[in-house]
Amino acid sequence: MVSYLVNDSPGPASDTEIPWTEGNPTTIDGHPVTGTYGGGIFPPPGFSNFVLGGENVGFVIGGSHVSSAWTQHSGSLALNYELSPATNAEIFYAGSSSVINNLPPLADAFFAPPPGYTGGLAVGMFEGDLSGGRYANIPFTQGSSLLEEKITTKLGSGVLRLAALQNRSFSTCFFSQNTSADLPLFGGAYLNGSPTPTVYNGTYHDVTFSPSTVNEAFGSFNRDLLLSYATPLGENFHAGVSFVKSYYDMPGYYNNYGYGSTPTDLDQYSYYYPSDESEATNELRVFVGGNLSDKTTLDLSGYFVNADYHILDGTTATSYTNDRFTYAAPRLGFVWRPTAAIALRASAGGGFAEIPLGDLASSIYNLTGALSSASTPTIYPCPAFPLYYTETPINHNLQPEKSFALDVGTDIRLHRDTILSFDLYHANLYGQFYQTTNSLGTYTGPYGTLPLYEIHYGNLGESRYEGLVVDVQHDVPHGVYWSLSGGLTRGYVVSVPPGFYNGAGCTNCSNLQVVPGINFNGSFTTVNVPYASGSGKFGYRWNPDKYVDLSTVYYGNNNTYVHPAFFVFNGEVGYPLRKNISLLMSFRNITGVYDNTRLVYSAASYSGVPSLIGAPFGLLQEPYGPRTAILTANVRF
Repeated sequence: MVSYLVNDSPGPASDTEIPWTEGNPTTIDGHPVTGTYGGGIFPPPGFSNFVLGGENVGFVIGGSHVSSAWTQHSGSLALNYELSPATNAEIFYAGSSSVINNLPPLADAFFAPPPGYTGGLAVGMFEGDLSGGRYANIPFTQGSSLLEEKITTKLGSGVLRLAALQNRSFSTCFFSQNTSADLPLFGGAYLNGSPTPTVYNGTYHDVTFSPSTVNEAFGSFNRDLLLSYATPLGENFHAGVSFVKSYYDMPGYYNNYGYGSTPTDLDQYSYYYPSDESEATNELRVFVGGNLSDKTTLDLSGYFVNADYHILDGTTATSYTNDRFTYAAPRLGFVWRPTAAIALRASAGGGFAEIPLGDLASSIYNLTGALSSASTPTIYPCPAFPLYYTETPINHNLQPEKSFALDVGTDIRLHRDTILSFDLYHANLYGQFYQTTNSLGTYTGPYGTLPLYEIHYGNLGESRYEGLVVDVQHDVPHGVYWSLSGGLTRGYVVSVPPGFYNGAGCTNCSNLQVVPGINFNGSFTTVNVPYASGSGKFGYRWNPDKYVDLSTVYYGNNNTYVHPAFFVFNGEVGYPLRKNISLLMSFRNITGVYDNTRLVYSAASYSGVPSLIGAPFGLLQEPYGPRTAILTANVRF
């Protein structure tokens, strides 16, 4: 079987402007800029340590027009061959490539303009693009390929499977900034060495910038080998074993930036992950189970895993070390069917989440052409606009996440095509991954003496997730189909490691947003209220490729977008043209709820989350996503 798919979209709001971006211009209307105004108070009154990287600015440049258009090509090939009546071989390949115009990354800032300012940009918090609006459309290329080979054969009374998988992915990005543009200005800038700032109230001016380039690439390579055997034990039981060996690395990951006064005099710096850094795992599962009676099923398994890492040891750019982690846990599943229409379920077991290689490994920095050790501080956000230094040392104390969960539920057939499901779950997570930033004072480097922050990944103590889910589905091959589901979830920290809140020489000066007993991302009024979510769908189906439906998703209070509870509506229409060609029309966010490409923030548009010291941390609202229509053509060969 062969398939090929093309998706092409003009992108949402091709004339949308990135609002209120911050810049570092060289000239304004031909006049040299010797500085920009930066008065006011930061953080805002009543807020503590708003965000790392939050700035106090008094000069803002209006954004340029952008497009998030994208094109994607993908396809697959599947071959199946019967070697003998007992042996079957399969090969599957899938690949895709896409190009999308990415929007520039944003940072938080507090706008405090000079006296005399009367412009339309309100004083208060906003999200700014540090590039100054010079990067209008940034082409970002992504690609992936998947190759899977499988042989299945009957061996004795059981089935033996051998499979190999290779998964590659890459992404690249290269662009150069515009060195001049006609942009609106807000706030104040010092021209020609004048001690008094010139005030700008939103009028357009000719602005020039120092040239810069950005070249980024990321690659990953994952290889898996599976060997499994399952066999029946009599008429009612079965047993088996499976083994998976995996290998993962990130070859060719690097970032290269250049800044300077002329294209031939760029201040270059880059960082990358050496291809020698890798992760390998071995997973073994042994299972047995079956029907204890006509109404009862029991499954028991043992899960064993070890993960090996080969990474830099953090002392030099060429010295490596090996870390190993092991884990074992039982897993149990139980089903009781008191009647033909009712099934009661229960399960319990442990889990293990490997450390992402990028979290445990450390990148190597190359400042001004000189290879440094893995822990040398780098400048943020760039040499042309230095604010502070950061370092990301390797943390050999980082541990995998481990968990133990319980789930009880039921499935009830209300009608031939209608099923009601209900689940309650409770999970304890030990050592949840957490990115922490601690102040280390100041550092004197190539760009002067600036604050120094240490960024690394660590583990929380114990976290807990608990909730309930209700789901009703009515599904038919022809006619009306529908579904409704809803749930309540709580996620919070139970405990943290000793010294978690303390930094070098100070008490309660880091990680202050992690408060035991408070919901993750909790706000002032919903800190201990379970997060509600839900979804629904209603449609009509003529056949698998010909249908129409309308669906909705409910995001309750305390949602990650930091908005009051809201609904999002989507729709789909499927229509076959021929036996092997069909069209799919998707409508996303039909009502356009919170579909801003970028939000402009003021003192009224951010709220706070509790902190360990009482004063709240700022939490900014996020856009949900644009109203979009996508037409897809599916061709099967």
